Amino acid sequence: MELVKSVRSRFGFEETLEKLRKACEERGWNVVNELDMRDAGVVIVEICKKELAGKVLGKKENCWVAAMMPCRFAVCDRDGVYVYSMNMEAFSSMIGGEVGEVLREVAEEENAILGCLV
Repeated sequence: MELVKSVRSRFGFEETLEKLRKACEERGWNVVNELDMRDAGVVIVEICKKELAGKVLGKKENCWVAAMMPCRFAVCDRDGVYVYSMNMEAFSSMIGGEVGEVLREVAEEENAILGCLV
């Protein structure tokens, strides 16, 4: 299983960004930052859902998961518009346990968000 997944958007670059932001907000995710590198054809959208983050970070032994936060989408304009993200489903099966369960929830959320682009 690949650790990074990609989705080809059926929309142009700017419209993909708009739809991605809107889908995140509709599902209760906050866009916490955007790294604008349009000159290189890339915008990185960082998102967080406090409830899911709290499930993991509420336990001190899980603080290492913060290295994977916030979740990110890289929107790239390369022979079409592609959106890349970490494959949280793959990570959930590698990590397992309670953290893996939360990562499966994140994967479901991200799949629903990306669904608006295909």
